[in-house]
Amino acid sequence: MLFEKQSAEVYININKNIKRKNNTIHRVPRASININDGTFGGHKIHANLLYDAVRETSDHGEFNSWSRDRFWSYKGYGTIGKKGKQKSKYTFLDAVSPTEISYNYLYSQKNMRLNLEPKTKEQELVKAYLEENASEVLAEKINSGVHIEKYGKMLINKKTLAGFMKYASDEARKLASKGANSACVEDKVVYGWAVHYFEEDSIEGTLYNEDGSEYKPAPKVTDKPVVKPVQQKKNSAQISMFDFEEKEEEPIKEEEDKDEEDEKEPPT
Repeated sequence: MLFEKQSAEVYININKNIKRKNNTIHRVPRASININDGTFGGHKIHANLLYDAVRETSDHGEFNSWSRDRFWSYKGYGTIGKKGKQKSKYTFLDAVSPTEISYNYLYSQKNMRLNLEPKTKEQELVKAYLEENASEVLAEKINSGVHIEKYGKMLINKKTLAGFMKYASDEARKLASKGANSACVEDKVVYGWAVHYFEEDSIEGTLYNEDGSEYKPAPKVTDKPVVKPVQQKKNSAQISMFDFEEKEEEPIKEEEDKDEEDEKEPPT
């Protein structure tokens, strides 16, 4: 079974004169109504009640509209704004008729309470932004953590504002000019990093066991190398005490032999 998270309850793409009136749209993963492009136009979005959207993503809102005019047919043009100056003059040729959006009621429940403890003014600003803009799914991730499997067991991955500040510093360092000690980063970029940091499951914060205690990996046990005793080779040139005693006795023996020979010689 396939589930689409980035779609919308009403998704309009390369169409003309689409009418959506007097609808109630709620409990959707992303936007309730999304107009993908202005091609042809003539749509009428009127008197709709839109609320409780963006439940499973952290971008968009109850209503969203892209500016993907001419991207679908203009050969050689990408979908992320390449060659925008050359194609901009064709946009109004695509939008043949204007789109009317009127008397819709959009309600967005924000100001989520997040279990984050700011310790600096900068962290307070990040928390305030997240509480105002986080979806229910993102708020649940921040407050309860995310279950991950690691080291052969299930752990809970929770993140903090201090962890985000380190992440943001690393990201800013990547933007700094070569050899520079600092970088200027716009607020909206930093807030985008905050959403990504807390939303992305592959980024690890602090790991906890399922009982709530902090997980600490067991220290690695390394086998100590076996040290074999080194046998010293006997130096053949070294004289032992026994050799010394034998050498001391040899001259005495020679003198005794000489005395015996003297006794045997006849007197002259």
